[in-house]
Amino acid sequence: FRDLTVSEGLHAICIVPVLYEKKLIALLNLASHKYDDVSDNIRHIIETIASQLGSVIIRLKNDKLLKESQQNLQMLFDTMDDFLIISDLKGNVIHFNPSLERMSGYPSEELLSMNLSDLFKEQEAFISPLGSNGKSIFHISLMTKKGAFIPVETKTTKGTWNNRPALFSISRDMTDRISFEDSIKHRLSIEELVTDISTAFINITSSEIDREINISLEKIGKFFDVDRAFLTIFSEDNHIIKYGYEWVRPMIKPLRKQFDRISLNKLPWLMNKLGHFDYIDFSSTSNL
Repeated sequence: FRDLTVSEGLHAICIVPVLYEKKLIALLNLASHKYDDVSDNIRHIIETIASQLGSVIIRLKNDKLLKESQQNLQMLFDTMDDFLIISDLKGNVIHFNPSLERMSGYPSEELLSMNLSDLFKEQEAFISPLGSNGKSIFHISLMTKKGAFIPVETKTTKGTWNNRPALFSISRDMTDRISFEDSIKHRLSIEELVTDISTAFINITSSEIDREINISLEKIGKFFDVDRAFLTIFSEDNHIIKYGYEWVRPMIKPLRKQFDRISLNKLPWLMNKLGHFDYIDFSSTSNL
């Protein structure tokens, strides 16, 4: 990579191994002309993404091999996690694989008497015009027998079944993927919040510090969806803690005046924890 960094003028290169079942199968590489290093938070996010890529890459390889091998078609049909539905052009279910039974909760006899409109919330997607290649991809929700909705990505192709026109629909459960994407978005949102708060205190005057602290507490409180966010400050001798800054949601009573100064001699357990720089978390205030 030395020739690459010199010729292109890169400042930093990050190489993250992509593993699957403890076996190296790929490398996730990032390069930057701007940054000199990668922060711990960013590195953690990248490693999280890389940990997910392993199973994705393996799945793509397996899918390709299965599709290329006609002799394994029946095995794929019966064992694939994705569910496949074959229907006539009116949406009446003709055939399906076992995954549909497992995911929907409907027995096979009932499925064979159903229409796509009975299974999918946005059934009109199936009757929308197919692409120029005779295929379409869309995101809809599968309605289970218990009334739950499962987000799925569905690929539909027009073909023939028993010498009659039919629709072949393969759907993949997107629950885990959506959850993973939401997790990544949340991590990035935290990074943005930290950056926003940090940069807010750059080049401000002393008279603006109080305002920025209150604004930051409001941002923190709203981001984490809490009712109160406050900052307490120790006295020089560490004997008194002052309820310095506070943000509360509407209809929540502020406590700043009520607990303006608190003697830490009355809270030995707190000082013992803080003396070890421990993180303090009360999952239930009844334990106080």
